[in-house]
Amino acid sequence: MAVVTNKPEKLSRQLLSQVNLDQFFETVVGGDSVAKRKPDPAPLHHALQFLGVDEDGAILIGDSDLDAIAADAAGVKFGLFLSGYGSAGCARHQVSFEFDDFEILVGEEFPHLLGESEQLQIGSNSLSQRITAL
Repeated sequence: MAVVTNKPEKLSRQLLSQVNLDQFFETVVGGDSVAKRKPDPAPLHHALQFLGVDEDGAILIGDSDLDAIAADAAGVKFGLFLSGYGSAGCARHQVSFEFDDFEILVGEEFPHLLGESEQLQIGSNSLSQRITAL
């Protein structure tokens, strides 16, 4: 997994470390990591290249219109976190699924949110428990 944010990379890494989430992410792409920021798809493409994942195998989890636009521009699915700060104004036509509890990302229901044909395996219970505890 990767973090793609418009916040500076160093700050983002520090924040993840402070809440003990850094261990779950293989890379962090900050707003200063590549030449362009979200909603441009460049940061997502950078993360996907680092992870060795193509667009069809990727999902961007976000909480804003910028995230939805970036996911659409990069050709990846978009999951809208409804409890995020920018979710109210998010363009719903670009949303693959919506959720308000991170438990859904590690539960058996998750593939059904994307459609019956999707076979995805992501996350871990320990990550879910860590997020729930925050």
